[in-house]
Amino acid sequence: MKTCIVLFSHADNEEKKEKLYKTIISLRDLELPILLSTSSEIEQTIMDCVDYVIYNKENIILSETDFYNLDLPITEANFNRQFFFGGISTRSYITKKTYQPAVINHYIQSVNYAKILGYEYVMITEYDYIFNQKSKNFINAIYKRVEKNNLDCFFIPCNISGIESAYPIPSIFSVNKFIEYSGSRIIKNPLDYVRITKFKIAEEWLYDFLRYLEKKETISMEEYSEIFQEVVSDSVDAGDFNPMFSQLNSGVYINRYDEKKWIYSVYNFTNKQLDIHIQIKFKDDIIVDDRRIYLYKNWFYIDIPENIVNKIMLNDEKLHVIERIRYDSKEEVFDYLINNQNLKTHKKCKWYFNT
Repeated sequence: MKTCIVLFSHADNEEKKEKLYKTIISLRDLELPILLSTSSEIEQTIMDCVDYVIYNKENIILSETDFYNLDLPITEANFNRQFFFGGISTRSYITKKTYQPAVINHYIQSVNYAKILGYEYVMITEYDYIFNQKSKNFINAIYKRVEKNNLDCFFIPCNISGIESAYPIPSIFSVNKFIEYSGSRIIKNPLDYVRITKFKIAEEWLYDFLRYLEKKETISMEEYSEIFQEVVSDSVDAGDFNPMFSQLNSGVYINRYDEKKWIYSVYNFTNKQLDIHIQIKFKDDIIVDDRRIYLYKNWFYIDIPENIVNKIMLNDEKLHVIERIRYDSKEEVFDYLINNQNLKTHKKCKWYFNT
């Protein structure tokens, strides 16, 4: 069984690069070739430590506004973030920005490249999982069992917010089986992402592949936590946290039970101080113009006038929303329209109810 390690990396600062180097050194004891799949430029010293490098030059990051005009296959079972505050609850099935397409592309490009290189199996890991001797002993034993019993895969089933998923690190699976599932076409735009993933998070998408393989071995999350405890506790995100990728619910939300009731709402569950300026326009009128600072767990919401909502729903009118979010000397702008054509999708993405 010809196997290589596929190491995903986005080491775009010195702290991450240091972790990447330590991870590579820890993997050397497994005596398997290492294929580094990176979305950031790396130094020659790193390249000299691995056997192959694939550089994903286009690190695809999509904004929530990229999806509003698509027909999204979202149901209540999809991954979401929900917060309760001020007598309401807001639920978002979409983040301000997502790096999920970049993660999926790592899988597709690196496994297809592994096949070109002649490998039959891959073991997936990431740049910030520095394996200790206990975890390496376990990986060696699992690898030998997969080889001896001619298994299709090894993985760790888990549950993420009620969604059956696969904990990706480590996982071992057949190259050919994966390519049968995913193909070779990578994600280049929002429509590709919806087509390939059905708007599922990467862990759920991976689980959908692994669970249908006939010959597999798994361990529970309890076993995994015991074996990889020190490895997991060290796999924290290096560098600064970007609040656009999680823990911020903001935008226009439509009432779950009465689609004529809309609000603009913010709930900041990030560790950043956010300066958010919202302007909402209808025709030539600015109906909401609010700017304030949001600390951790700060929130705000305001009703969108129902007469304006009725005009949008019944006529070819539109609501123009501009959110400017500032943090750490950075600014993100989300500029979008809500109209009859995308109203169904918008309600799927963001809704609220009174508590």
